[in-house]
Formats: sequence, structure tokens, C-alpha cells
Amino acid sequence: MKKIARIGQAAYHEAGHAVAAVMLEVPLTFVSIEHSRGPFGLQIGGATFCPFDFSRSLKNRTATKNYLIVLLAGEAAERRWCAQKPNRTAPSVSFSHDRKVAAGMLREIFKTSAERRSLLKRLRGAARTLIANNWIDVELLAARLARHKVLRGTVVKRLIKSKTRRTGITHSGRKHTG
Repeated sequence: MKKIARIGQAAYHEAGHAVAAVMLEVPLTFVSIEHSRGPFGLQIGGATFCPFDFSRSLKNRTATKNYLIVLLAGEAAERRWCAQKPNRTAPSVSFSHDRKVAAGMLREIFKTSAERRSLLKRLRGAARTLIANNWIDVELLAARLARHKVLRGTVVKRLIKSKTRRTGITHSGRKHTG
């Protein structure tokens, strides 16, 4: 039972990253919940985005902000999933890794820790809102990830877009008229 819960937890976490990437148009290569060895030891999956060109992004604050929201969306999705059932807990190793990467990126932009903390708080709120507004997509992707373990970015995008066509609801929540 614990193994199934861990797969579900990882699936929701990675689905959160993937949905945010599609919504914010951050190029997504693939998303996975397979075990692998990486720089942080044994890892469960990951969402792989196109390499982030930090030097160019300093000139484009929107791209930086979107990338950071994608980075924080995994935690937001996992926490929402864990809150739905009282027996689920959310101590995920990837939370601290995602936050460390985000904090490192912000350190390059903002000089004071107060500025960094303030922006990080706003970005975490934006990630929670994005996940709440697109929870159906997160659930769809998490279920697919639990079954298939790996999904290409093109498949993720197609799944989300086909749901929009099927329901007639756009990602902003408005009725699709085209």
C-alpha cells in the first residue's frame, strides 16, 4: 500500500510541474515517475524542461517568473493531493530540492533576502492558484503517469488540449467558442 501511495504522490508532484509548464508555455521534454540515480541520489521521476538560459532570462522577467512557478507547481499539486485524504502525508524530498533551485535563481536577481522571500511567497501562491484552476488536468496526467511511468511533452500537451476541446472549457475557465 505504501508503494502505491508513493507512486501516487510522485505522479501528482510531477503532473503539477507538467501542467504548469503547458499552461505557462515553458517547453516540456518529458515527465516521469521512474526511479533513477541522479545528482541527489535515488530520485523518483522528474519533469524535464528545455534548458533554462539564465543569462537571457534576466532580461525577460516573465520567462523567469513562469519557470519558477513551474518549479514550485510540483509541491502545490502534491500538497493538494495529500490534503484530500487524511491518511496522506506530504514530506517530499523534492520539495526542498525545488525550493533550493528556486531560491538560487532568485539570489541571482535580488540582493536582499527580504525581496527573495516576498517574491517566493507570491510565486508559491501563483503556483497553488494555477494548480487549483487546472486540477482536472493534474488528475488526468497523474493517472496516466501512474499507468505509463513516462510521458513525452507532446503527449502531455495533446492530453490537455484534447480535454479543452472535449469540455469546451479553455485553460482560463472560459467557454471555448472556436
